[in-house]
Amino acid sequence: MAPDKRDIDLAAARVALFAAALLWLAGPAPAQDASTAQRNAEAALRLGDFERAVHELTRAANAGSAEAQYRLAGLYRSGRGVAQSDAVAFDWMRQAATNGHVEAQAQLGGFFLQGRGTERNDDMGKQWLLKAIAAGSKSAQRLLESLEKGGNARHLAPPTTEGDNWRTTLSVPQPMTQDDARKSRRNGWPALMDAAWRGQADAVRALLAAGSEVDQRDAEAGTALVLASAAGHETIVSLLLDSGAKINAVDASGETGLMKAAEAGRKGTVQLLIAKGADQNLKDRTGATALVHAAKGCRAGSLRALASSGSPLEERTSKGETALILAARQCAGSVVAVLLDAGAGIESKGPKGGSALAHAVDSGNMVTADVLIKRGAIVDSKDSDDTTPLLRALGRGHLKLATFLVRHGADVNHTSKSGNTPLMLAAMHGRPAIIATLVAAGADVDQRNKLGLSPLMFAAQTGNRSAIESLLQAGANRRLRNKKRERAADVARAAGHPDLEQMLR
Repeated sequence: MAPDKRDIDLAAARVALFAAALLWLAGPAPAQDASTAQRNAEAALRLGDFERAVHELTRAANAGSAEAQYRLAGLYRSGRGVAQSDAVAFDWMRQAATNGHVEAQAQLGGFFLQGRGTERNDDMGKQWLLKAIAAGSKSAQRLLESLEKGGNARHLAPPTTEGDNWRTTLSVPQPMTQDDARKSRRNGWPALMDAAWRGQADAVRALLAAGSEVDQRDAEAGTALVLASAAGHETIVSLLLDSGAKINAVDASGETGLMKAAEAGRKGTVQLLIAKGADQNLKDRTGATALVHAAKGCRAGSLRALASSGSPLEERTSKGETALILAARQCAGSVVAVLLDAGAGIESKGPKGGSALAHAVDSGNMVTADVLIKRGAIVDSKDSDDTTPLLRALGRGHLKLATFLVRHGADVNHTSKSGNTPLMLAAMHGRPAIIATLVAAGADVDQRNKLGLSPLMFAAQTGNRSAIESLLQAGANRRLRNKKRERAADVARAAGHPDLEQMLR
């Protein structure tokens, strides 16, 4: 007996919902409206759903929205909804600034001045500040004025190296008494901390000689040693340690000087702290060790120094991430190679069972994926959802990377827990080239998932004429039916594609 209209409508609705869910996971088609993605991101942010906000902002940012690029940079910098990464934050901030976003230009100036996510470059930093000022940025104006006055713009700018002029900027009696040294403050910090941050070695010596407390703390920034380590001032680190500073002191985030130096790429400081006995096994509030911090910053030198001195390679953050997982997701292949050379487990699993290769694939990092495969990574490693790197690449629209994986022997007929195959996901994107690549590698054009949907039905649902043509040319059976007895033509009609319905009859 033929199904009645109600059954057909219900089946069509279920197919549409299922396909919509897959599309959400896969990301937008290239023509996705950036403004829609930004509105979705705003709604997600209001609800505190940062992961969804990152997803939507990435769509808009890839479509060229400077505002989305700026906001995405902020989320990567803070680690909200995504693994914290100064390097990725810098890249997005630079794109936003280049696209004319004034506040991004001001922030980018701070990134360069601080050496955050990039090599420190004072000239570039000031150039971007001046560009932002010319466009009316008050924050850039305040930061530049602060720098010119020798102020502490620590949230945007790096420690300055203006010379050891602390006596002219500290209003204290001469000579300084022990009580003066302990109580004196500059730019909102205890004077010793400010001098250590700025790299003013003579000031540090004088303050210590006068009796300044070596481990005096700021509630947020920690101690002078934490700040000097973050800035890479090795002479001052040595001075403070020789004066009895606690080598494993932490800031408000639980980060030690070694962690700070590692993430900032201060290799010399990392080596100095290790030689002086810094504990490499300590973890911050997120469960990250110094080695993990070095991976966050993609700092090959810091990683090499820590790994060679016995830093634990397989320690995990509270999110289940190892240093290799983080590096695979966001760093160059050369950084990943340092960890592999040190003995990091190439098949150690990260969050939800994803391997290093899977995480490299998620971010579209083909160069790193190539390094991992050449080092012996399993091309068809499965995560907790039984999803392979090839399925992850196709689900996220990384079609070049998917082709790369197929050429390296990826299983083109592997099914996820829901029964989806690579060809089904490729059909959603409507790219004949990847469909042809999968078919040539032996993909089954008529395989169906647990709902009975074939690749041809996926293409019919999303309205991809080119995908339909490619599948039909490959011999796809247009007469197959899904669990609700629908053919591809029925799916096309329910999805509002009457021209494709005729094509599929």
